[in-house]
Amino acid sequence: MKEACVHYKLRYGDFAVAGILIAAAIAFMSVPLKQGSMIQIQVQSRTVGVYSLYPDKPKTIAVTGIIGTMHIHVEHGYAWVADSPCTNKLCRKTGRISRQGEIIVCLPNRVVITVTGGEPRDIDAITM
Repeated sequence: MKEACVHYKLRYGDFAVAGILIAAAIAFMSVPLKQGSMIQIQVQSRTVGVYSLYPDKPKTIAVTGIIGTMHIHVEHGYAWVADSPCTNKLCRKTGRISRQGEIIVCLPNRVVITVTGGEPRDIDAITM
């Protein structure tokens, strides 16, 4: 049995749509986020602390969540999870955060770390 082979010719409209999508992606990636100055730590949606991203000396914050204690390291304008009791360690793999609006979430431990402060971002969302 012969298989039907469908050939599709690219037309002007196809290239136009692809160009618009690529331009929108580049524009969205080029929007700079403002550097944050504080981190807010929440456990089960309750704020347990607000700390500066620029402490006088490196700081490790112990936060107790529902499955154990996690350690958050803050140094030179960055914050990251140094240790966590969760099994998958995705919060550690998130890496360092420093820009306003960036977050680290540890779902098993119910801990959320959010960068705040600084000036608000110029763009909240882009819709098409």
